[in-house]
Amino acid sequence: MVNLEHSNTYFDIFISIAFWVAFLISGVYFLSGLSASFSIKKTKFSPFFPIITTIYGFVIGLFYGVISSIILTAVCVSADLTLKWYQSFLCSVVLTILHIILSFFQNILQI
Repeated sequence: MVNLEHSNTYFDIFISIAFWVAFLISGVYFLSGLSASFSIKKTKFSPFFPIITTIYGFVIGLFYGVISSIILTAVCVSADLTLKWYQSFLCSVVLTILHIILSFFQNILQI
């Protein structure tokens, strides 16, 4: 069973960070799809923009969350640190903001 109050094992830290990152990035992509649906009302596919972007955002968030949580988990476990639920949420918020910033500057930075 996953303990989200005090995550001190490799699996608990990994699951908590990956879950929060996937959830937060999905929410950001849902809001962008919702705004695209309201701004582009002339097409017959505009009601499906929030659904499509949410699925796309969940997949991106899941992969991004897994990769970043492996790195953060390795650091926390090797340093014998525990991670509370709000700390994993804060890490996930920072990773989501970093993802948004990098996606806006993707053409300039050529990532």
